[in-house]
Amino acid sequence: MTSTGPRDLWAPMEEAHRLWRRLNRPRREWFSIEAGPAEQTVTYAEPDGQLHRWTL
Repeated sequence: MTSTGPRDLWAPMEEAHRLWRRLNRPRREWFSIEAGPAEQTVTYAEPDGQLHRWTL
């Protein structure tokens, strides 16, 4: 795979996918993607309220 640009956008998504599999594939409704001018993030909210966040 080839990646270009100032940031590797794929690595955080791969980490999120690994976590998803380790947590027995939680429902997609518990994930969100936020995109703004300064930052893009993927967030996973566990049912117990614990948050995992990846900045892209």
